[in-house]
Amino acid sequence: MKNVSERYFRHNDVLGRGSCKTVYRAFDRTEGIEVAWNQVDLLQLGFDPTQRIQLSDWNKHIQQRKSEVQLLRNLHHKNIIRCYDAWFDDCHNTMIFITEFCTSGTLREYMERYGHVDLKVIRSWARQILQGLVYLHGEKPPIAHRDLKCDNVFINGNTGEIKIGDLGLACVMQPDENEKRAVLGTPEYMAPEMLDGNYNELVDVYSFGMCVLEMLTVEYPYRECGNVAKTFDTVRKGKKPQSLQNVKDPTARDLIEKCLEPPDRRPSAFMLLDHRFFQKPECGDALTDQYPPKNPIEGTPYVGVELESAAPKAYKSPPPERWRRPRVYMGDEPSYLGSPLMADQFGMPEQASRLEEFDMIGKKFQHITRHMDKVFEGMPYRMMNSPHRP
Repeated sequence: MKNVSERYFRHNDVLGRGSCKTVYRAFDRTEGIEVAWNQVDLLQLGFDPTQRIQLSDWNKHIQQRKSEVQLLRNLHHKNIIRCYDAWFDDCHNTMIFITEFCTSGTLREYMERYGHVDLKVIRSWARQILQGLVYLHGEKPPIAHRDLKCDNVFINGNTGEIKIGDLGLACVMQPDENEKRAVLGTPEYMAPEMLDGNYNELVDVYSFGMCVLEMLTVEYPYRECGNVAKTFDTVRKGKKPQSLQNVKDPTARDLIEKCLEPPDRRPSAFMLLDHRFFQKPECGDALTDQYPPKNPIEGTPYVGVELESAAPKAYKSPPPERWRRPRVYMGDEPSYLGSPLMADQFGMPEQASRLEEFDMIGKKFQHITRHMDKVFEGMPYRMMNSPHRP
């Protein structure tokens, strides 16, 4: 404990707070990086040390949590927050996790900052979350997150990389474990079977469906309930949130409905990766699919024409001449067109008409100068060279 306390320095800045966990900003003196200090209160997990005589299995729970901590430290996946260190604080009945610190914030904060995004972005986020769940559920024995929500999913804004965090409530699903498990998590994201204490890792799939629903609607699920008690009652009855009606994409809605199925019909995270929602190309989304591809030259959509006929005829400007100044521009390239005939030959009828006007003005100016020269021919030399000569 002495070495751990010397290595990590905890700030008083609170990064997040949950029902039984508080996250602080911390600094790793050994590596010289900022980390997240996750402090879990064991009393909130249903383990009361003051009743050790009545709870004969208290030591069993502690040993189980220690084994889970050791397992979480060995998790290595690009979509899982890295757990650097973990230990128990017996004096305060807490469990400490030192995890990777993501400066871009949570997925919920990201959506509140920027609002709705394209469907292809949501598809990329959802796929990365599923890949992280596949990794957790594929462990031997499987690991259930038990508190998956957008507040516990972190994002790197520069690369769009998604990482599942807050593994302090994760549980190792022992196959021979028949007793009821603790009821943990956020009510809006909890599966109905989790309220009875008899569940497995598929509760994360249910929570994943709620995450996708929140990504699409930018709205907290079961917001219509108003309070926690009504939310628990609605979830226990298996009613779906009203925000599901706002999902217009049929494939996305089908994905969410499959995640909200009863546990005996609910697909696994690995099976959801083959859903048709993820089979669409990365560049396609609900917005761009409504419009045909554009002609890169004309900037207009193709409408029943072939590529060769849709492309306009490319005109090339004549080579520049030293004694001519540029009069018109073709895009960003100056065109040295000297006469209406040349402008008409290069497909610029408007510029040809302008050049005709310029030629007429030039002829009129020449006519005026010739007339003035005739007027000044008969004048005396002094008057012609006078400074007041017009």
